[in-house]
Amino acid sequence: MIKKAMNENKPTSNFEEISFASDGHKEYLHTTKTKMVDSSGNIFGVLGIGRDISEIKDLQNNLSDEKNKYKKLMENSSDAIFIVNTDGYIIEYSNLFKSTLGYTNNEISKLHISDFEALHSKKINKRKY
Repeated sequence: MIKKAMNENKPTSNFEEISFASDGHKEYLHTTKTKMVDSSGNIFGVLGIGRDISEIKDLQNNLSDEKNKYKKLMENSSDAIFIVNTDGYIIEYSNLFKSTLGYTNNEISKLHISDFEALHSKKINKRKY
């Protein structure tokens, strides 16, 4: 990344995992680097700034783990589960929901809750879900 910063005419940024020699701990950093030039245009160094984003990275990993758990729960549920968006269209569903109704994935993606729930008419239910 330092070579890239030295070859660019603008700051460069990226994400890096840094291991600290003093105690071996790791941090995730968002770094920005730019070359430093003297009045004659000669490069004499690189200025780097790093922002610790370890907590953000940990939260992203935790969120990803939770999404995977949720996905497995939906896929393997012994119940016919579905989730609709604010317009009443199905956006997620369990395998049992799909097999019980006998629709393809493409067909389900076009289903509105009123297509199979007698209580939810498109005309009657104009409110957002």
